[in-house]
Amino acid sequence: MPQVDKMKTARVNCPNKTVSLFAISIIVATIVGSCVRSADLDGNSLNQKINSGQSASTAPSSLSYPSNSYTFTDGLAINTQTPTVSGIVDNYSISPPLTSGLVFNATTGAISGTPTIAAALASYTVTANNSGGSTSTVISIQVQGAALGSFTAANPSEALTGVTFGNGTFVAVGNGASTQVYTSPDGAIWTARTSAEQNSWQSVTYGNGVFVAVASSGANRVMRSPDGMVWTAHSAAEQNPWTSVTYGGTLFVAVASFGTNRIMTSPDGINWTARVAPQNNLWRSVTYGNGTFVAVSDSGTNQVMTSPDGINWSSRISAQQNSWFSVTYGNGQFVAVANNGTNRVMTSSDGISWTSQMAAEQNDWSSVIFGSGLFLAVAGSGVNQVMSSKDAISWTTHTAAQANQWYSVAFGNNRFVAVSLTGSNTAMWASWP
Repeated sequence: MPQVDKMKTARVNCPNKTVSLFAISIIVATIVGSCVRSADLDGNSLNQKINSGQSASTAPSSLSYPSNSYTFTDGLAINTQTPTVSGIVDNYSISPPLTSGLVFNATTGAISGTPTIAAALASYTVTANNSGGSTSTVISIQVQGAALGSFTAANPSEALTGVTFGNGTFVAVGNGASTQVYTSPDGAIWTARTSAEQNSWQSVTYGNGVFVAVASSGANRVMRSPDGMVWTAHSAAEQNPWTSVTYGGTLFVAVASFGTNRIMTSPDGINWTARVAPQNNLWRSVTYGNGTFVAVSDSGTNQVMTSPDGINWSSRISAQQNSWFSVTYGNGQFVAVANNGTNRVMTSSDGISWTSQMAAEQNDWSSVIFGSGLFLAVAGSGVNQVMSSKDAISWTTHTAAQANQWYSVAFGNNRFVAVSLTGSNTAMWASWP
């Protein structure tokens, strides 16, 4: 019986060759069989060969997984499924290849990953191989489409126009008579906060460790908060009706529907600089993605503008002359929604060239967001006031918690949260995935 000791070498004589065995920890083993191939003597493979009591010339057997049938969910990471087998295994193979997002480990035979598309039930043959032969087993796998949870109404009753998520907190702003800021850890339970001024707050974003909101009226049309609870008023670059604000790179960027200079930028949410828009449109929404700022409008000849830095902007042609109300970025593309027109969705990989897409229903879509592999839009009217899509091409309708005028939507903590201008409960949430 050879002894393989830490930092030492034991030699096993086999016909026609001598093999050196290395081990990390002390191992005492009996080598059974005619010989172990020297190319296999390393790390876990060595332990497997010694402990199995078999030589590589003996085919493995009894390959199996914890289950022979699996149902996974699109967008949800699976628990790693590792097979058991008798004997020595040099490598594993699977046929046909696994569906998108699932990963097969050819060394261990383990199946892991996160499926990215739904897939019908299919059979897969897994084979364990060595020089002496192989053994196989068949497992079945299907991937069901992830189901967006039903929307549940939440307690604010004030008119809310904007919502965002940052630092573990949802923050909503609006133009309610008594309360204009609410915060929530989950979109279900909301707490009223005092705004910096009683303005008509339109939009809120999170970036660089702070929340920043902009208003369409009031003396100071910007307010800033480190936590969403305590707010400080700041002067806007111009007294325009500011409609949307975002953060990208190192800059806050806001757009307005009227005014001389309908763009303003700030590195900190405090000091703002006016910028010139390429066209004086009614700019409704601005977002940032892949190094580019993109804004959309509901009027004008060129209803899209883009900028690499938030300072210098260029006009772009929209897919259709609709009233484009919101734009977001996700999954490598920009997606905008409109509240009128034949095709009320448009998509673009760069913000420059746009393609029309059909919405799930001809509603007045007011806001769109991307979260955890899913685009979701809300509408101010219609039978089904929510629609979702993984690719922004094929959309599915969903029922809103109440028939309100839904105006803005955000994503965070595996939840979509929307707010509305009307209704007894002006917030709703749904789990995803």
